[in-house]
Amino acid sequence: MAQAAWQNKEYNRTGTNRYEHTLKSSTMSKIERLNARVAKLLTVAVHEVLEVVRETVSEYQEKTARTQRENESLRRRLQELQHKVKRASTGSQPTALPVSRAKSLLEQQH
Repeated sequence: MAQAAWQNKEYNRTGTNRYEHTLKSSTMSKIERLNARVAKLLTVAVHEVLEVVRETVSEYQEKTARTQRENESLRRRLQELQHKVKRASTGSQPTALPVSRAKSLLEQQH
């Protein structure tokens, strides 16, 4: 008796034969491997970018802290100079320090 063509092939429940299923599995396996590789490369790249960002933020924080310390030091020096000028003034209470007087006082401190 002649068997139907579909009976000669060993079909699975989805209607594809074993060869087709193996081919699809192999192809999917390659695609899955490619996807996994791409995902790994992207993960590594993201980690590298994040590390650069962390380092940059750290540098900015250090620079900001230095600037704040310097500003505080300059603020104290300015207050000291203002007190000296106030004490050195003769009876008048200047509201602002003349630029030439401030420069000369700064030069004296150096």
